Amino acid sequence: LCTAAQMEICSGACGGRETPEQYNERVELAADTMTKLFDKDFLFGEEGRQSNEWYFVAVEGGTITKGGFLSDDFGTLDERTILEELPAFPGTIEDNRILWNYLKKQKRPRIIYL
Repeated sequence: LCTAAQMEICSGACGGRETPEQYNERVELAADTMTKLFDKDFLFGEEGRQSNEWYFVAVEGGTITKGGFLSDDFGTLDERTILEELPAFPGTIEDNRILWNYLKKQKRPRIIYL
């Protein structure tokens, strides 16, 4: 057994104390918990690099799914149009954490809940 299993910190997959299926289930749950920081689906938008441009990020199922720049006035775009136009951008754990921390610092982030 490894040191962690001997200290009973680990469930002991290496020593056969849990089945591979039980271990895999725990790993999947841990991965989901680490990557899915958001509990609601939403769009976040803010002004882009130019006056007629906005940057949007879509969060669906707890993680970033799309992101990019769209040219138009924020007030004239509805969420369905934005979602259709945004390119796929599968966020990583780090992308999700960066967005999480950024949104926490914003006084009034422009968020549209889906």
